[in-house]
Amino acid sequence: MKAFVTGASGFIGLNIVDALLREKWTVVAMVRPTSETKYLSKKKVKIVVGNILDEESLNEVIPKGVDCVFHVAGNVSMWGPGAKEQYQDNVIGTKNMVNAALKKKAGRFIYTSSNGSYGHLNEHVTEETVSDALSCKNPYLQTKYLAEQEVHKAIEQGLDAVILNPANVIGAYDYHNWGRMFMMVQNGTLPGIASGTLTHSHAAEVAKAHVTAFKKGKTGEHYLLACCNVSQMELITGIGKMLGKKTSTKILPDTLFKFAGYVYEFIALFTRKEPEITNHIVELLTGHSTCSGDKAVKKLGYKQKTLEEMLEANYNWLKEENLLEGK
Repeated sequence: MKAFVTGASGFIGLNIVDALLREKWTVVAMVRPTSETKYLSKKKVKIVVGNILDEESLNEVIPKGVDCVFHVAGNVSMWGPGAKEQYQDNVIGTKNMVNAALKKKAGRFIYTSSNGSYGHLNEHVTEETVSDALSCKNPYLQTKYLAEQEVHKAIEQGLDAVILNPANVIGAYDYHNWGRMFMMVQNGTLPGIASGTLTHSHAAEVAKAHVTAFKKGKTGEHYLLACCNVSQMELITGIGKMLGKKTSTKILPDTLFKFAGYVYEFIALFTRKEPEITNHIVELLTGHSTCSGDKAVKKLGYKQKTLEEMLEANYNWLKEENLLEGK
């Protein structure tokens, strides 16, 4: 079987490549000219250079009749000023990808979306939940929802596509997203613990679900990939325990986090760089949005892992890469 993977050099993409290689797939991995390929280049894959915003480059690098296109690439920014670029990356990029897949007569198309495409509901989400993403101010949530609509339009044109919606993913290859929490706790730079509760998922199991979705996923269906609901206190305490670091037992008031978000964004007006804390990140960390992985468990054989197992996978990788040396 041959797979074409976008976003192959990223956190989730690398996990998917590993899962495909374990199943003896031949993998064509697309990266941008500026992508960091330190980890991808060590794997037995064919690396090609392309751009999801350049339809001509996609037609050149996607093999004709490829068994499955795994569209993982996406813009995960949580910063308002990046909205225009994010729309291009997530919506137009996905539109270009489904069109290219149709043109190349791909066997299947697996789109890596997010539980964020359901919006910011502060409730327990299932695949039947009606999304409120378009009424949210967060462009990430909006664009992931709109990207899904491009996939559904392509399905009407004959594309055999499945949409996967991972919750907040923790695992190997992550040093930028939740993995950053390890480094903050290690270095004593964590600004505080937020009040929110989120659903998390295990990176390796999310990757396996992508391979399984090729075999068992139903065309046009969504599958939430979720493991366990975790408060920010539980997350930080778990990380501290793994690192042997004492962590705070106090939750900071939401008002303080919101103030921090405004301060960081104000500073970013002058630096013109995306801040580590934004108003949208604050909204996420102080919210109480959870989701169910029951459908994926029943239909795809998705395996749910504990928080400890997720953190251990991330910790072991960070340690191997000497990213936890601390100050």
